[in-house]
Amino acid sequence: VIAVITAFALMVSTLLLGSYSAFADGTPDIWDGSVSSGLTCERVGNEGKADNPYLINNASDLAYLAKNAIYANTKDKYYKLTADIYINDVSTDWYATGNTDGLNLREWTYGGPEAGISANGFCGTLDGDNHVIYGSYYEDKVTSSNYMAGLLFFGLNGKGQIKNLGIAKSRLDTTVAGDGCEGGAFAGYKHDWNGIDGNGVVFENCFVDDTVY
Repeated sequence: VIAVITAFALMVSTLLLGSYSAFADGTPDIWDGSVSSGLTCERVGNEGKADNPYLINNASDLAYLAKNAIYANTKDKYYKLTADIYINDVSTDWYATGNTDGLNLREWTYGGPEAGISANGFCGTLDGDNHVIYGSYYEDKVTSSNYMAGLLFFGLNGKGQIKNLGIAKSRLDTTVAGDGCEGGAFAGYKHDWNGIDGNGVVFENCFVDDTVY
């Protein structure tokens, strides 16, 4: 059963970045499953501020951010993609057919609760700089209700912001039994954590296109 994309995730599909290419120039740099040990900025001093954001150069950097995307780590911090991100190879249409046999896809477990991420999710600002995340794949095997997962973050907190970013050619499946399972492209859900109004979450100039299932 394909997970139900929540209303807040679908909302961003109407905020189109415009045209985009299915592949970056040359051979895409496919994620090897590693997680960066940390993130860097363009210069020393004032790291993580609006004029000197932490840089997301590849999928390993994105994995580091998603793995550590909790309120205490990301509040008032700024992050920026420097390239399109390929979590898995999208040269075949597995994301549409659901046929993943023999492809050895890497699951983006940082969007699911098994990653051990605290419920007080991402509360910073992520600027995609008009880049796209391709090939995110998550298939949970949990058999309980009230289960949530996302193709990027597990959760969004308070005044977290995502802008100038697209997600394409990706798939979120769920085999959860019972009601209450929700999934979203950018995150499984948003909420009010640490006394910050969850309705403050902002999507600006983002999209989820019709190649996301």
